[in-house]
Amino acid sequence: MKNLGNFSNRCLKFLSTQFEGVVPAYEGEKTEYDIAFIKSLYVKFEEFLELLEEVKIKDALRATMAASSLCNTYVQEAEPWKLAKNNELKRCAQVVNTVVQALNLVAAMAEPFMPSFSAKVYEQLNLTRTEVHDKLYEHLKGHPERIETLIPAGHKIGVPAPIFREIFNEEMEEWKKRFGGIKKGA
Repeated sequence: MKNLGNFSNRCLKFLSTQFEGVVPAYEGEKTEYDIAFIKSLYVKFEEFLELLEEVKIKDALRATMAASSLCNTYVQEAEPWKLAKNNELKRCAQVVNTVVQALNLVAAMAEPFMPSFSAKVYEQLNLTRTEVHDKLYEHLKGHPERIETLIPAGHKIGVPAPIFREIFNEEMEEWKKRFGGIKKGA
């Protein structure tokens, strides 16, 4: 969960501070790096769909978390904060656009397992569910390029905020005492 929450918060906060919350256009040729990222993300999406169809729920959730991990790796390696600092704004906009599209897909993948997480991401993205959202899996099936246009350039997001909070060891111990039940043989 930490990975997923970190990805969504980093993405939206950076978009909010560096682009005033407006999704930038992806201008210019797609970079090989971005093409490879979208392709690997789509592979995880296909795996997720296949596992859902086979009712392998835990494995589908693992595929979703793996997609989130891919997104975090992409952000970490693309370093949009350095691009902004070095005034490489065109490339920075490309990275941010790609990350926002990926976040939308990951939220859709997480929805069967964590609907409240996805709802909060959609709210922070300022997205209203439409027929396309309801049929997103079908919309993307066989069309990895559609990931790149899920949210139009110029779209204004809502207010970013952390979705998950850290749970400390003291809290876990207290919850174990309160809700752990009575163990056999105790």
